[in-house]
Amino acid sequence: MAIYALQDIEVTDDGDIVIDEFGEIKIASPLRTVAQAIDWVLLTNKGELVAEPSFGANIQSFYGDSNIGTTHQFMEASIIQELGMQGLVEIESTDIDVVPIETDEATILIHTKGNFLDTESETGAFTRFIDQFDGVVRAYIYPFTSGTIKPITT
Repeated sequence: MAIYALQDIEVTDDGDIVIDEFGEIKIASPLRTVAQAIDWVLLTNKGELVAEPSFGANIQSFYGDSNIGTTHQFMEASIIQELGMQGLVEIESTDIDVVPIETDEATILIHTKGNFLDTESETGAFTRFIDQFDGVVRAYIYPFTSGTIKPITT
Protein backbone atom coordinates (compact mmCIF):
# COMPACT_ATOMS: atom_id res chain seq x y z
CA MET A 1 0.00 0.00 0.00
CA ALA A 2 1.20 3.52 -0.79
CA ILE A 3 2.38 6.03 1.80
CA TYR A 4 1.04 9.49 1.04
CA ALA A 5 3.01 12.43 2.40
CA LEU A 6 2.18 14.98 -0.31
CA GLN A 7 1.25 18.51 0.70
CA ASP A 8 -0.16 21.43 -1.25
CA ILE A 9 -1.96 24.70 -0.60
CA GLU A 10 -5.41 23.93 0.82
CA VAL A 11 -8.41 25.04 -1.20
CA THR A 12 -12.14 24.73 -0.59
CA ASP A 13 -14.25 22.45 -2.78
CA ASP A 14 -15.12 25.64 -4.73
CA GLY A 15 -11.41 26.31 -5.40
CA ASP A 16 -10.89 29.20 -2.98
CA ILE A 17 -7.57 29.34 -1.11
CA VAL A 18 -7.96 28.65 2.62
CA ILE A 19 -6.43 31.16 5.04
CA ASP A 20 -5.50 29.97 8.54
CA GLU A 21 -6.15 31.72 11.87
CA PHE A 22 -2.88 33.70 11.49
CA GLY A 23 -3.81 35.10 8.07
CA GLU A 24 -1.41 32.75 6.28
CA ILE A 25 -2.16 30.45 3.34
CA LYS A 26 -3.04 27.09 4.85
CA ILE A 27 -1.13 23.97 3.83
CA ALA A 28 -3.37 20.95 3.25
CA SER A 29 -2.81 17.66 5.05
CA PRO A 30 -1.64 14.75 2.89
CA LEU A 31 -5.20 13.35 3.00
CA ARG A 32 -6.71 16.64 1.78
CA THR A 33 -3.94 17.04 -0.82
CA VAL A 34 -4.82 13.69 -2.40
CA ALA A 35 -8.54 14.64 -2.38
CA GLN A 36 -7.76 17.95 -4.10
CA ALA A 37 -5.56 16.22 -6.69
CA ILE A 38 -8.36 13.76 -7.52
CA ASP A 39 -10.74 16.71 -7.97
CA TRP A 40 -8.30 18.46 -10.34
CA VAL A 41 -7.91 15.36 -12.50
CA LEU A 42 -11.62 14.60 -12.64
CA LEU A 43 -12.81 18.16 -13.23
CA THR A 44 -10.24 18.98 -15.94
CA ASN A 45 -10.60 18.22 -19.62
CA LYS A 46 -7.62 17.61 -21.85
CA GLY A 47 -6.58 20.89 -23.44
CA GLU A 48 -7.94 23.14 -20.66
CA LEU A 49 -4.53 23.72 -19.06
CA VAL A 50 -2.30 25.55 -21.53
CA ALA A 51 0.90 24.51 -19.74
CA GLU A 52 -0.18 20.85 -19.57
CA PRO A 53 -2.62 20.17 -22.48
CA SER A 54 -2.63 16.39 -21.96
CA PHE A 55 -3.73 16.69 -18.30
CA GLY A 56 -7.25 15.68 -17.22
CA ALA A 57 -9.60 12.71 -17.15
CA ASN A 58 -11.68 14.25 -19.97
CA ILE A 59 -14.95 13.10 -18.40
CA GLN A 60 -16.97 15.85 -20.11
CA SER A 61 -16.28 14.02 -23.39
CA PHE A 62 -19.03 11.58 -22.36
CA TYR A 63 -21.66 14.33 -22.61
CA GLY A 64 -24.61 13.03 -24.58
CA ASP A 65 -23.56 9.36 -24.35
CA SER A 66 -25.96 6.73 -23.02
CA ASN A 67 -25.95 6.13 -19.28
CA ILE A 68 -25.12 2.43 -19.67
CA GLY A 69 -22.50 -0.03 -18.43
CA THR A 70 -20.20 0.28 -21.44
CA THR A 71 -20.03 4.07 -21.06
CA HIS A 72 -19.40 3.67 -17.32
CA GLN A 73 -16.48 1.31 -18.04
CA PHE A 74 -14.93 3.85 -20.45
CA MET A 75 -15.35 6.61 -17.85
CA GLU A 76 -13.75 4.47 -15.13
CA ALA A 77 -10.84 3.60 -17.45
CA SER A 78 -10.30 7.26 -18.36
CA ILE A 79 -10.19 8.28 -14.68
CA ILE A 80 -7.88 5.48 -13.55
CA GLN A 81 -5.55 6.03 -16.51
CA GLU A 82 -5.15 9.73 -15.75
CA LEU A 83 -4.74 9.24 -11.99
CA GLY A 84 -2.08 6.63 -12.71
CA MET A 85 -0.34 8.76 -15.32
CA GLN A 86 -0.08 11.65 -12.89
CA GLY A 87 1.25 9.35 -10.15
CA LEU A 88 -1.30 10.73 -7.71
CA VAL A 89 -2.60 7.44 -6.32
CA GLU A 90 -1.59 3.82 -6.18
CA ILE A 91 -3.86 2.27 -8.80
CA GLU A 92 -4.03 -1.13 -7.04
CA SER A 93 -5.43 0.61 -3.94
CA THR A 94 -7.98 2.76 -5.78
CA ASP A 95 -11.57 1.79 -6.54
CA ILE A 96 -13.58 3.73 -9.14
CA ASP A 97 -17.24 3.06 -9.75
CA VAL A 98 -19.68 4.84 -12.04
CA VAL A 99 -23.23 4.00 -10.96
CA PRO A 100 -26.45 5.20 -12.63
CA ILE A 101 -28.83 7.05 -10.28
CA GLU A 102 -31.28 8.51 -12.82
CA THR A 103 -31.88 7.94 -16.51
CA ASP A 104 -29.48 10.76 -17.37
CA GLU A 105 -27.25 10.90 -14.25
CA ALA A 106 -24.58 8.73 -12.71
CA THR A 107 -22.54 8.94 -9.53
CA ILE A 108 -18.76 8.69 -9.85
CA LEU A 109 -17.22 7.25 -6.67
CA ILE A 110 -13.45 7.22 -6.10
CA HIS A 111 -11.94 5.53 -3.03
CA THR A 112 -8.18 5.61 -2.56
CA LYS A 113 -6.77 3.56 0.29
CA GLY A 114 -3.26 3.93 1.66
CA ASN A 115 -1.16 5.07 4.57
CA PHE A 116 -1.63 8.81 4.96
CA LEU A 117 0.74 10.77 7.16
CA ASP A 118 -0.95 13.30 9.43
CA THR A 119 0.63 16.68 10.10
CA GLU A 120 0.78 18.98 13.09
CA SER A 121 -1.22 22.10 12.22
CA GLU A 122 1.26 24.67 13.56
CA THR A 123 4.57 23.27 12.32
CA GLY A 124 3.48 21.10 9.40
CA ALA A 125 5.64 18.27 10.78
CA PHE A 126 4.51 14.73 10.00
CA THR A 127 3.27 13.16 13.24
CA ARG A 128 1.43 9.86 12.70
CA PHE A 129 -0.27 7.57 10.21
CA ILE A 130 -3.97 7.97 9.53
CA ASP A 131 -5.93 4.69 9.41
CA GLN A 132 -5.01 3.10 6.09
CA PHE A 133 -8.52 1.73 5.47
CA ASP A 134 -10.32 5.07 5.54
CA GLY A 135 -8.33 6.72 2.78
CA VAL A 136 -9.88 9.36 0.54
CA VAL A 137 -13.41 9.07 -0.79
CA ARG A 138 -14.63 11.51 -3.44
CA ALA A 139 -18.09 11.49 -5.02
CA TYR A 140 -19.48 13.36 -8.01
CA ILE A 141 -22.74 13.53 -9.97
CA TYR A 142 -22.34 13.34 -13.73
CA PRO A 143 -25.36 14.49 -15.76
CA PHE A 144 -25.11 13.07 -19.29
CA THR A 145 -27.33 15.89 -20.54
CA SER A 146 -24.87 18.68 -19.69
CA GLY A 147 -21.50 17.02 -19.08
CA THR A 148 -20.89 19.28 -16.07
CA ILE A 149 -19.66 17.32 -13.05
CA LYS A 150 -21.03 18.32 -9.66
CA PRO A 151 -18.83 17.35 -6.70
CA ILE A 152 -20.67 15.97 -3.69
CA THR A 153 -19.02 17.34 -0.55
CA THR A 154 -17.55 14.46 1.43
